[in-house]
This record gives sequence, structure tokens and C-alpha cells, in this order.
Amino acid sequence: MLVAFSSKNFTQRHQGTKNTKRRPALLLVYPPQAGTLWNLSDRHFCAPFTLGGSGGGIAANETQLREIAANGLSLSPIYQILTEKSIAGWKEIEFEVMRDRAGNVITVCSMENFDPVGIHTGDSIVIAPAVTLADKEYQMLRSAALNIIQALRVEGGCNVLFALHTDSFEYAVIEVNPRVSRSSALASKATGYPIAKVATKIAIGYTLDEIINAVTGNTFAAFEPTLDYVAVKFPKWPFDKFVYAQKELGTQMKATGEVMAIADTFEEALVKAVRGAEIGLNSLKPAPPGNKIKRRNPRPAEHRNRRAPVCAV
Repeated sequence: MLVAFSSKNFTQRHQGTKNTKRRPALLLVYPPQAGTLWNLSDRHFCAPFTLGGSGGGIAANETQLREIAANGLSLSPIYQILTEKSIAGWKEIEFEVMRDRAGNVITVCSMENFDPVGIHTGDSIVIAPAVTLADKEYQMLRSAALNIIQALRVEGGCNVLFALHTDSFEYAVIEVNPRVSRSSALASKATGYPIAKVATKIAIGYTLDEIINAVTGNTFAAFEPTLDYVAVKFPKWPFDKFVYAQKELGTQMKATGEVMAIADTFEEALVKAVRGAEIGLNSLKPAPPGNKIKRRNPRPAEHRNRRAPVCAV
């Protein structure tokens, strides 16, 4: 089945007046036309101008297709959705890069998603720097990220998200965020590189070789950070408050918080992040059936119901 989505203008006549409104149109072509390479299985859909993956999804049959398409068309402000070949299961890699008006570019940090493509990066465990890439793969994606920010002539911070095939050197660009994003905060905390501050100075005309790194105090922002440790971001979901919410993770972000932990190894940082999430677990081992997770209240019992004093100015 060949699927195409677009928006059309239709004319409505009412009491002698002619009104043109913009409405979504769903076009289904069946059977496939000769020479077409698209089919319904494993199609990825995304709605433009939405946040957190809203309106997107992966359809494996016609029922899912119609449900995801209707939701995406209703959420898109321009009544359009994009249909692409699914790359679910590929490795997901991010690069945080910087560029100034003089064309100087650096890579601040590489990040690797623990979950493959198909799980929103906000719902995935993220490791910084990338730990499973071969040097050839790393250099290939790093060069691609730098070429992208140069071609777009972005001045400031930019986040480039890649999908890498696990059995070949084939890769795809999932998205480019020409701004400081949620991943920028993780990269900045993990490396100590003040991305937001440097991007602000670039916006008012400074170049990377003129900006002193506020953390070190004696190096310039043109130097790329080097990590000899591992930082792990662990998401936190509000399913304990929204008990009827669908708990299956996908392309739409459902996490409302996250925890970051730093250690010498990935395993140690991951366990520290799980403990820091305050979900009543000390490891990835699930709680025994029937055991209610106890949440620690950081305040003593005698102060839990006590109101904060009001100070007169």
C-alpha cells in the first residue's frame, strides 16, 4: 500500500458566500503502483511543528496507520504529516557541535542512546561520550555533524541526531536542532563546557577563540572537551501518578524528568543513576511481585506537614 498525506484547499458555499478553508486530506493508493518501493510495513510517521514526538509513530498494519495518521493530522498546525521508511532498531547517536561567525567549528560531546531508534531520546538512557562506536564510525559521524552545521551556517549551539546501521556504515540524519536543546543541557553538565553561555556570546559577535572557558578559566572555548569518565542520563516517568496512561515507550516522549550520574564506568554510572531516580530501587533488578515500592521522604516526619514561615519585608 502506498500512503501519501497532504493538505488541500476546498471551497465551501454558504448563503451566497465563497469561503476557502484548509483541511487535511488522507490519500490511500491501493494496490501499489508499478515501480513503487514503499509498502505499509514498518513505516515511520511524524507531524511537523510539534514537540516531543507528538503525532508521530511507527505503523505495522493499516489499523495503526489510520490511528497514527489521524492523530498526527489533528496535531500538526499545517495539517501535514511526513511518511518515511522506518529505521527502527538502528543505533541512535547524537553530537553537540558549536560554530561561530568566522566558521570555526568544534564538537562538544558525543552521546549514545542505550535504546535503539524507535524509542524517543527523551525516554532513553543516554551515555556521554559514546562508548560502543568504532573509531571509523565515530570519525564518520563527527565529520558529518561538522559538515551539517557548516552547510546550514548555524552560529551557536547545534544538536545533530544520527541513526547508524549496526552491521554497516550506513547512517541517516534523524534531525538537526539549530538551537540549545534538552540534550545540550546534558552535554554541558557532562563535559563542564558552558554551551548556553558560549552560544550567547557567539550571538553577540564573539568567536570561539575569543571566549574564555568560564569553568577552567585559562582555556578558550575553541578547545574540545576530553572526557575520561562516563555520564549517564536516566529518564523518570510519571506512571505512578497517571496510572491509566499507556506505558509502552515509542516515538512520543513520556518522561517528565531525568537523573544524571557520573562514574568511571558505564555500569557504575548506570547504577548510581537508578539510585538517584528515587524509585525505590538500588539496581536494574525489578522489585519482587507484591512488594510495594517505598519512596523515601527527604524531610523528617515532624516537618512534613509544617508550613513554611511567612517573612515580612
